[in-house]
Amino acid sequence: MKRLSLALTTALLLTQPALANENTWQEKVMSFVDQKASVYDIIALDIGRLAEIGYLEIQSSKRLSDHLKAEGFKVENGVANMPTGTVKVN
Repeated sequence: MKRLSLALTTALLLTQPALANENTWQEKVMSFVDQKASVYDIIALDIGRLAEIGYLEIQSSKRLSDHLKAEGFKVENGVANMPTGTVKVN
């Protein structure tokens, strides 16, 4: 029993640094958002300045879809017979 306890304790201690360095997906997402925060701030301010009426956010929708395209996403505009409807395309 002492050998088993010693083996388990040793294994736990040896794997602890690896577990501590492993980022969860949430941490990776937060890190990405933090890196892009200044860009997203500018986009949010731009959209706020446009102050378009609901379902008629033509310029705001274009601003967002242009940014997504610049980030490498493929998007389709004008979905569901709505000029502001935008979806990601595979």
